[in-house]
Amino acid sequence: MGDKVVDTEQTGQSFIPILGVNFSPNDDWNFAFKWEMKTFLTLDNKPNSANNYDLWGETVNSDVPGIVTAGIGYRGLKWLEAQLSYNMYFDKRVGWGSNTNDFAIWGDLNQSKIRKREIDKNYYELGLGLQFNLAENFAFSVGGLRSKSGVTDSWQNDLSFSNSSYTLGGGIMWKVTDKLTFDFGISNTFYQDDKVTFDYPVSQKYPGYRWKKPITSYTNTYGKTTLDIAAGLSYSIF
Repeated sequence: MGDKVVDTEQTGQSFIPILGVNFSPNDDWNFAFKWEMKTFLTLDNKPNSANNYDLWGETVNSDVPGIVTAGIGYRGLKWLEAQLSYNMYFDKRVGWGSNTNDFAIWGDLNQSKIRKREIDKNYYELGLGLQFNLAENFAFSVGGLRSKSGVTDSWQNDLSFSNSSYTLGGGIMWKVTDKLTFDFGISNTFYQDDKVTFDYPVSQKYPGYRWKKPITSYTNTYGKTTLDIAAGLSYSIF
């Protein structure tokens, strides 16, 4: 139960092919599609201390899943613009390695207890944004995003976890002059808590054994919220 130091430098490089199509049949509608192919990426680990607690080994697989995105835009009304988007992440096709919590607990005791990080369903996002043009120089927008994670309990750990979420946001656009525009936006992402139970060996020593066989467990609750605030000024030189 003593403190552990994890101080590792991870480096790697890869190439991501991306294909995209944009189609506007008229001034009112816009359709877009993008495909990011799966990227094979291996990270090399370099401990920065001799006392470093190694959770990965010399290399770790960090492949980037393929992503398919589609969007529809409508601006047929002078006072309203609408955007609908859908993103699918093909996480099931990526090998995510072992659960680091299991490795930290069972690495020196029982390798069979270390689970692979598995995914049951691919991650997806569905978003909708509306912009209301109240005047020629002023508009405000609102939007929402639903994100659905498909990970299993074996995927979640203290260093990386994935929770389903809802995001709500809004913003304003003010054209101070013909060339100067002020933008402001705020959003909050509400993640759904996820509880995961891990097996843990009883820490009582017995003659001839490092640990006694009976197992206890502990439960982690993974959750967070993210608040984003942004403001900007843009100036057109033409």
